Amino acid sequence: MRVDRPLNGEMGEIEQLVTIDAVQGDVIRYRTDNPDVTNPQLVRCLSGLGLGVISLQPITQSLEQVYLRVVAEGEEQPQS
Repeated sequence: MRVDRPLNGEMGEIEQLVTIDAVQGDVIRYRTDNPDVTNPQLVRCLSGLGLGVISLQPITQSLEQVYLRVVAEGEEQPQS
């Protein structure tokens, strides 16, 4: 997603809606399990924070990318 200005402390509210992968200037890369519901909520949230949405593009991941992400997330969690 590309917004009309770089983020400046708005991450907390955004992270309540989506999993943020990266923020580079005015571009936010995030993941959501339910884009049909979450994307409109995110656009409303950003608008409420005074950010305009310039573009929103889905990025598909290969099965390998998903597998590597899941494995990496599993390694980050402490084992009991």
